[in-house]
Amino acid sequence: MKVFIEGMSCMHCAAHVKEALEAIGGLSNIQVSLEDKWATADGTAPEAAIKSAIEEEGYEVRKIEA
Repeated sequence: MKVFIEGMSCMHCAAHVKEALEAIGGLSNIQVSLEDKWATADGTAPEAAIKSAIEEEGYEVRKIEA
């Protein structure tokens, strides 16, 4: 899964996104790229849960690819 994210401006932002995705469950090997503005993960989780978790941290989900 790959999530394209807007609004991350520092490593703390990337860490917040990673923590939000880890809290969902069902995802592993989570990586967040500040420079490329995306997060990747193995596993499955509802897109709505992914979007909600990231947006609750104050970032915008642009697109989610399986």
